[in-house]
Amino acid sequence: MTEFLMVSIPNKEVKARIELLDALLLTDKDVEIIETERKNVFKIVTKLNENDFLHLVLSSLPRYIVRVVPIHKTCDLNKDEVIVSTLSLLDNLNSIEKIKVIFRYKKSSRNTFDPIKDKIIEAVKMKGFTLDATSPEVVLYLETIDAKVVISLLRNTLPLSLYSLRRKAYKFVKHITEEKSKKK
Repeated sequence: MTEFLMVSIPNKEVKARIELLDALLLTDKDVEIIETERKNVFKIVTKLNENDFLHLVLSSLPRYIVRVVPIHKTCDLNKDEVIVSTLSLLDNLNSIEKIKVIFRYKKSSRNTFDPIKDKIIEAVKMKGFTLDATSPEVVLYLETIDAKVVISLLRNTLPLSLYSLRRKAYKFVKHITEEKSKKK
């Protein structure tokens, strides 16, 4: 089973769930949407692999889903455990030099997570990676959910915001429509 983190537009949680189910139910009738302590954040459990899941969700051009991120590791919000889990994921990266680190957390967990952020960045540098915010090869993504930390390694091509994807799709459709009307 593969796990994902899904974030919806605030107050549009039900519509986001429907969008996700519309995109997936034909291929995975056993998909689970699990609520978290944050109202608009869900954990998704599916039998689909990461690429198939992302393809189905992104190609459906969702309107109410803000972000979908695969979950590669989950650990308690404990400095040592987060660092060990992160380093174990980084050990699997071969021939990667440039990495971007993204942290997302609730303001209420800021005091707990800020010292962890500094240690993670230090550990990434000690592993020999170069921090590069503009053109990384991989994105290390950490987000706090329910006193846990979700850790993911993402391709730099995966859009972390579906808003930009929707805008590109709408512009493309508009362009095609305008070209068809010019031909008439």
